[in-house]
Formats: sequence, structure tokens, C-alpha cells
Amino acid sequence: MENELWSIAPDKTHTVLVSEFNRKRLNGPNDLWVHPDGGIYFTDPLYVRPYWTRNPEMEQDGEQVYYLSPNHKTLVRVTTDLEKPNGIIGTPDGEKVICC
Repeated sequence: MENELWSIAPDKTHTVLVSEFNRKRLNGPNDLWVHPDGGIYFTDPLYVRPYWTRNPEMEQDGEQVYYLSPNHKTLVRVTTDLEKPNGIIGTPDGEKVICC
């Protein structure tokens, strides 16, 4: 809702996994792929949503892909040269991650 990455339980309660990177709000986490080790790769393009209650200006310095560690404590930007990444998948063994 506020450009965060959530985990939603079957009872519909949620936990915020990621709300920012380098003290700046994410653009709008879009697609994700869960690595076999439990880490999460996700795309963060800026597609302004009509339901946003926040300023629609991009705070990040680009639209990239991130990796959240399995313990959900470390967030790393894994790309630096993408434009509007949309869609992400990896191989079953986790050796390759493909984003478009």
C-alpha cells in the first residue's frame, strides 16, 4: 500500500518486510521470486498507483532489482542499469535469476 514489501498470513495479518532502501522509500515493489534458500528477489519499478496516499515522485535513484536475505535483515540492490524492471524468475536450483 505504501510501497512496501509485505508478507501476508492466511489470516490476512501482514508483516512489513521492506519499507525503504538507503533511508528512501521504495518506488513500488512489483514482482518477486523466492530463492530456494528463502531469500527474496524483487523488482522495484515506479508505476504510480491511483490509490497512493504518498508523493508519487521517485525517491530512489533508479528502478532496480533487490535481494532480501532469508532472515529478512539485509537488503541489497543487485542491479544498477535497468529501466522499469518487470517480471522476475529464477532456476529451480537458484543458480540463475532472470529479470526483464
